[in-house]
Amino acid sequence: MKNFGGRLFQRVRHLLKELHTRVHFRFPNLVPDVPENKIFHKEKDAEENQESKVPLEEDLRQAAVWGVELYGPKEIATLYEGIERLGWAGGRFGIPDSDVLEWVRRVRRYGHGGSRDLGVVCRPKEKGAGREYFSPMPDSCKYLLISINQITPSLTAVLVYFVLNKETAKIYETILNTDRKTFYKRLKGRSGYSIPGVLNQKGDMIEKARLQRADIASSWFAQHLPGMFSGGALINELPTGELIAMNSHVSFKNTEDDHDRGKGKTWAHLLGVNRRFDGWLHPEHAGFGLILDERRENKKYHSIVTLTTSALPDDLYLFSNGRSWGAYHTFVYGQIKGVAIRLAASNYLSEIGRRIRDARECVGQASRSRVAISQTLNQIEGFYRSAIGDPAIAEEMSGLDESEFDWDCTKFVSADRDFKDTLELPSALHKMTKRIADGVHAEGSSARQLFQEVATTLSTRESIRAQRRMETLTILAIVVAGIGVYFGVTGE
Repeated sequence: MKNFGGRLFQRVRHLLKELHTRVHFRFPNLVPDVPENKIFHKEKDAEENQESKVPLEEDLRQAAVWGVELYGPKEIATLYEGIERLGWAGGRFGIPDSDVLEWVRRVRRYGHGGSRDLGVVCRPKEKGAGREYFSPMPDSCKYLLISINQITPSLTAVLVYFVLNKETAKIYETILNTDRKTFYKRLKGRSGYSIPGVLNQKGDMIEKARLQRADIASSWFAQHLPGMFSGGALINELPTGELIAMNSHVSFKNTEDDHDRGKGKTWAHLLGVNRRFDGWLHPEHAGFGLILDERRENKKYHSIVTLTTSALPDDLYLFSNGRSWGAYHTFVYGQIKGVAIRLAASNYLSEIGRRIRDARECVGQASRSRVAISQTLNQIEGFYRSAIGDPAIAEEMSGLDESEFDWDCTKFVSADRDFKDTLELPSALHKMTKRIADGVHAEGSSARQLFQEVATTLSTRESIRAQRRMETLTILAIVVAGIGVYFGVTGE
């Protein structure tokens, strides 16, 4: 009897434990986990919360974001209209030849290059001495820095640098310094759950904030100066970037193990600014570097620039009136402007190539179906309509000389894996741009030849079918006419 009672107790205990596990998997946040796991997560949360905090003296800021929009032959009329609507047309400061709109028209007409800086652009209600350009902007911005650039005879670029106010700039610091707690997240459509820890949650929140800030640039361009990206389906692919400024932390340092977190520096790894082999470093200023086109789940073309403010020398010409955030922004804007513009042009070339390949696949699949002949012809027509100006842009980009990149782009350098050689960013951008442009030019030519052959084949096939239908209708008409004649002659 005693053994029976013991076995019964063990059996009931096992069933209760199994029931608890099932209910916990079903409602993980309502039914608690086993005590051992709760203790482990509590201790781990405290450790990771402490590791990921940013020292207040670091003064971590997402100080600015920017976006670059491009305008080809299809979009240039929209740029002209936008410049007039924003009130940027006309001369300024009584200086001859200072009309931005006329400058763009002239350089495009004669095939010249160059750039025009609008300088500091304020809100319309903030008019004052020395302020000549104004624009609406989000409440999170203090002011804008804008330049208009002619890359090739067919391609114009507009860079808008959004200077964020202090409260907005502290978003990353707020995320990292707010304590989080591990929780259970049910898996949709499956049994079980995931367990996002403190670092996972903070990393996800940083990514979400990063995408929201990039949307500042996308939304501004879509509303005021829509172009190749923000004027259509590519609005979420607008090339953007951000400035992460810190007081003393030096990013991209050469450590023994590039993948180790380093005690007390977990926050820098969550921000993604400690990966030396992904970064391009300024040859003179420690901590000033950038990561280009970091691939993310929802944002392909986004760059990160880091700046260690204390590492900039006191005798920098911009500090003649003392250090200030205005001077920091002017310095960064001048250093990254050419890089951002050249990079955006190569980004668009990549999108041209993707569009060509997508159209080729769609046409190849649709052409096998008899029902889809008209749809295929419409797709071919749509491709030619959307690709107006693309061949000229690709050819012009392929013909750019490396000296043009050297003139526009700061010579950031990247060390290779064995630290023997260095590669300068202007040279790397030139090689990448030429490679993509050459590929787009070749793919575009072959795709157009294919589309012409497909269109000719489908049109011939449709003409034959139409001819057969006409022959059938003609025979039917002759039969009906013969029957009518017969009944007319016989009088029946």
